[in-house]
Amino acid sequence: MPASSARARGLGGVESAGARRGLLILKGEGGLTIEALGDVVGDRFERIASAPLDSRSDLAASVITYVARTEETVVVDDGPSHPSFACDPYISTARVRSLLASPIVHQGRVIGIVYLENALASAAFTRDRVELIGLLSSQTAVSLENARLFAQLEDKVEARTAELSAAHAELSEAHAQLGELYAAREREQEERMLEQRALIEQQREVIHALSAPILQVWDGVLAVPLIGVLDRERADELMHSLLNAVVRGSVHFAILDATGVEAIDEAVADHLVRIVRAVELLGVRAIVTGIRPAVARTMTSLDIDLRALGTHATLREALKFCMRSLASAPRTARR
Repeated sequence: MPASSARARGLGGVESAGARRGLLILKGEGGLTIEALGDVVGDRFERIASAPLDSRSDLAASVITYVARTEETVVVDDGPSHPSFACDPYISTARVRSLLASPIVHQGRVIGIVYLENALASAAFTRDRVELIGLLSSQTAVSLENARLFAQLEDKVEARTAELSAAHAELSEAHAQLGELYAAREREQEERMLEQRALIEQQREVIHALSAPILQVWDGVLAVPLIGVLDRERADELMHSLLNAVVRGSVHFAILDATGVEAIDEAVADHLVRIVRAVELLGVRAIVTGIRPAVARTMTSLDIDLRALGTHATLREALKFCMRSLASAPRTARR
């Protein structure tokens, strides 16, 4: 996955999380740098070329540095009256009401921070929205790390290709004297290039699979965050991955969280129903959560049998339902 796509994923849930503006900050050896900005009001996503944190004054720098130091999520319900951050120059000047800063953690270390704000509404970041940002941050951590590994791999391939080109030029000059040796070396180089290409393709497939993660949130319970557009190709890939995950483990519930799906049409609803039916054919109960009111109205107006969809308002409520069901089920029934 390219680094730009990983940065876009980091701010993919800005509006659904209750924010009107968000920034992605990465933590590297040189300190904290701003990499991307998302603005719901202006309907834009801007990639920033690693600007130092102190180079911009349109964010609450004290909140960000606090999260980077403590590795804790900070939720500010009312900026101007907050006991710790009311004196931040940006908060006191812009009168920002709600703030959320959440660390992006990978393998026990903070690699970045998701910063969201809402200048109009107090207490905009509810517990469910904080949990959503936590899930998105986990996805972002994986995407950013894989983007870094992919960039390193591309650098190695480029360097290796340059080495092979130089070796090829040298061998061409001595071709008359080293006929057979040159042919053998050329075959060896060609095999190595094929291996490198195969490795790159394998890495791309792994990164593509991680773009729609299947999370085990409890024993016997899988959760799949749906973000963006669910077209036929993505629905087929998701169904394939989810069915494989069900077959590999002892799974009783599969939660499809549609919080990040902004709009739905007849084709998307049909894809969702097909995934639910396929999962339930394997004896797993499928639950859909996070359906927005506008999406719900659209789904009820479509000529599709929606009786197969078991729904809950939020991912948290669905998980509670699954936990109660598993706890009340006989031990033998859960094997």
